[in-house]
Amino acid sequence: MDKHKQRKEVRARIESISPGESLRRASALSDLLSNHPVIARADYCLAYWELPTELPVSNWLLTHVASEHVEKPKILLPRKHGDDLEIYPFSDPEDVQ
Repeated sequence: MDKHKQRKEVRARIESISPGESLRRASALSDLLSNHPVIARADYCLAYWELPTELPVSNWLLTHVASEHVEKPKILLPRKHGDDLEIYPFSDPEDVQ
């Protein structure tokens, strides 16, 4: 199967997931991330801010950053700067564009 067909198939699978199912999966992912021992021990966690077609993780990121009881891990996000990809600490939702 060539890339065009693979992308078309993936796009169709994504579009077949209902909004309710997507939220259920995002909630399950948030629970997993919040309670995972590897993340609890980590000093840093490299994450991403989802695109519209991706599983939403931003709720977990926002909850994690807003929590006064959580000190680690520090969340790092990638950001495109010209032709380069930078990694920056995420601490303010206003930073995400």
